Amino acid sequence: MSEVALTPQGTVPSWLKGNLIRVGCGKTEVGPDRYNSLSDGLALMHRFGFAEGRVTYQSKFLRSDTYKKNMKANRIVVSEFSTPGCPDPCKTIFQRFTSLFSLDEMTDNDLVNIIMFGDEAYASSETNCIWKIDPETLESLEKVKLSTILPVNAAIAHPHEDADGTVYNMGSTYGMNCSYKILQFPSKAANKTSNALEGGRIICTIPSSKLMNGSYYHSFAMTENYFIFVEQPLYFSIPRIIYAHLWAGAYADAMSWDQDASPQARTSS
Repeated sequence: MSEVALTPQGTVPSWLKGNLIRVGCGKTEVGPDRYNSLSDGLALMHRFGFAEGRVTYQSKFLRSDTYKKNMKANRIVVSEFSTPGCPDPCKTIFQRFTSLFSLDEMTDNDLVNIIMFGDEAYASSETNCIWKIDPETLESLEKVKLSTILPVNAAIAHPHEDADGTVYNMGSTYGMNCSYKILQFPSKAANKTSNALEGGRIICTIPSSKLMNGSYYHSFAMTENYFIFVEQPLYFSIPRIIYAHLWAGAYADAMSWDQDASPQARTSS
């Protein structure tokens, strides 16, 4: 959708200048297929622009690889959290198994949040990929794989920013011994490179309390001196993830609640 002028009710302060950008589900069906949850739908970005008492609005779909593949096939072919994609009939079980070791097939449909790293805007979800966008035009500029910057398989979409502009987030690694990582990205003033994500580092590793399982989490807490992470007994099972991948299941199929476990609050300074 091209930029349009809005007619606000009331008065917009003349000193208010900038953009408010949000992202969320913008398409719940592709061809004959329908997403099982609003948290799976194709990402649509919204921008409200403020300048000299005026307000404008613009929206645009994130041109992710997931979006392009689905539109080309006119079907849901890339699996989301609770929606399995149509399996590729040309792939054998062996080819599906070997693709487990490549993160290229994981969805990059970043519909959860817009994260600012310095003055760079990124659409994000809870996978390995985030998308750099132009905050003025909503153009999809560059797909960034977090695993090429830090040794993580996924990161959440709700980081915290310190007073000096340093960004803190959490990510996970999956395998025989799963773990949770606290990630630190330098402020714009402290970053000596042209890339806002360069200089990112892991400042803490928290091992999972359960072998071959990683807890699901959507956020964490941060105080002036501590990070607080709650490991819930809602786990992703690595064997179940493998099974879902081989047989075109959804990621939610790999989750289970451990009735014998209790939430554990982990703190780190």
